Amino acid sequence: MPRPSSRRRSRTPGEPFGPKETRLLSHAFNRAWTEVVQRGRPVSDERAARERIARAIIDTAHTGERDPAALEKAGLACAGF
Repeated sequence: MPRPSSRRRSRTPGEPFGPKETRLLSHAFNRAWTEVVQRGRPVSDERAARERIARAIIDTAHTGERDPAALEKAGLACAGF
């Protein structure tokens, strides 16, 4: 039996996420930020770095992506990992 897709319909920017999606985005962000910290990469402006990671995860989720690993990867990619 095929595995259900982790992708859902695309959202328009500004369209709110539901509670389940919000938890998923939060989890992806926390994992991405933990990875940044664990790698010991110097961050000159922590707030700006966290905002860039969050924005990348949200933007990726707006395309319909719901795979936690893919969302985390998108956040890390914007941070240069």
